[in-house]
Amino acid sequence: MFFAAHWTKAYLEGELLGAGGFGCVFAGIRKEDGLPVAIKFVSKTMPYEKLQLTGYGWLPTEIALMVLANFKPCSRILKILDWFEEPKHYVVILERPEPCLDLHEFSSKQGGCLTEVVARHVMFQLMEALTHCKSQGILHRDVKPENILIQTGTWQVKLFDFGCGDLVKDYYNDFAGV
Repeated sequence: MFFAAHWTKAYLEGELLGAGGFGCVFAGIRKEDGLPVAIKFVSKTMPYEKLQLTGYGWLPTEIALMVLANFKPCSRILKILDWFEEPKHYVVILERPEPCLDLHEFSSKQGGCLTEVVARHVMFQLMEALTHCKSQGILHRDVKPENILIQTGTWQVKLFDFGCGDLVKDYYNDFAGV
């Protein structure tokens, strides 16, 4: 599945969904079945740490952590569907639930705060996602409203963006996240 032919043979790129310090994310469609996807471009110009995974070799940390997080499927973690390496960047193909907003946008549309019922529902699912990450040996290190998707019709939560993450350790000497 990974390191398949050039990504444009299988996916169609759409509009920009967001941009950050390490790259940008576009809406997209998987050509074979019309599945909505997110296409994340991660620049190689930034210093990019790598992890070695059995059966995969050395992978950029973000991709390796998403592979580990999805090894045992969890409905609270955004699924990585595919990824590609290009000369100047990595291209990561992720599921794109519809309709959805990140928690910051969702909260803003609710008048800036959530009801106790909605907040409890969101937090319970976020704790499920983080518990799953820990069970897979992953520390996300950048949990914030912009990294939590909410499906607006069902209030289903998906945690994403493992770019600042790491494997669980006894201690950390550096800061990650914003």
